[in-house]
Amino acid sequence: MDTIKENNSGIIVFIPFKLIKRFIIFDLAIGTAIFYGCKAAYDHVLLDSLGTMAITETIKKFQKYYVK
Repeated sequence: MDTIKENNSGIIVFIPFKLIKRFIIFDLAIGTAIFYGCKAAYDHVLLDSLGTMAITETIKKFQKYYVK
């Protein structure tokens, strides 16, 4: 049986730039802005995190189904 050290093959994964851009814009930029907005309103880390997750996922679903 070949082990990883004996087998010289590798795995290359290509990620489209569109997915990277979407991740940076939505999850990082918008998520951070929403988190601090919720933090100013609620001042509770659990509520802030849940609000951020819910709103960013809602935006993603909205774009997937309604924006073409």
